[in-house]
Amino acid sequence: MALIKFGALITDFSGKIGGTIFSKNRGGSYAKNRVVPNNPASLRQSIVRGRFGSLSSQWRTLTQAQRDGFTAGTGNFPKTNRIGDTIQLAGNALFVALNSALLAVGLDIITDVPTAAGVTEFLVTEFTAISNNPNQVLSITATPIDPVLVDDMLVQVFATAPVSPGISNLNSKFRQILVATPAELAAGLLSSGSYRNVFGNPPVGTRVGIRLVPVNIVSGEQGVGTEATDITGTA
Repeated sequence: MALIKFGALITDFSGKIGGTIFSKNRGGSYAKNRVVPNNPASLRQSIVRGRFGSLSSQWRTLTQAQRDGFTAGTGNFPKTNRIGDTIQLAGNALFVALNSALLAVGLDIITDVPTAAGVTEFLVTEFTAISNNPNQVLSITATPIDPVLVDDMLVQVFATAPVSPGISNLNSKFRQILVATPAELAAGLLSSGSYRNVFGNPPVGTRVGIRLVPVNIVSGEQGVGTEATDITGTA
């Protein structure tokens, strides 16, 4: 679905109309022809769609009081859409959003609307990508911006396949490779098998990106995430 933001003239446009995709990057807004990937039914897409379908079915098994609770609580969980506007989800969409985040970090779903508690993003203080070390492909150190919330956080660690060093827009290339605790990130998280299992060994001189997305383990609230990139070197 395309999103259009009108001002005196159109000020923002995001989504797909016909065969054209509208988006923006650091250089500003742009349009491109839509290209259908060779394998649109990827494993990741199948998992996400399966999770959405399962949670949609779960919503129908809730009591009316539980559904009313999520509907009444939507104002406590505002979302920002692709063009930067704050929106309020429907009750069933809030149930799916919170529980999708919990499932993504390996936790059980919640059936009663939680109290909004917030999340803390994690500042990446060091990130290194290494090609020829059998015990370390990615080295990540990160600290919470708000230490008060840290005890209720798990962090989804996303990474990208190795790409040309000239590519800076990595948005569509991130895949979750593991879930980390704040303590692991503070001590310096080393990832070898979890990265190689998804992307293989990154060649020297290629760019690798990471994104750290915090999830509140009590409420299911999910952060925007912080990113970092590195050009793969040798140990």
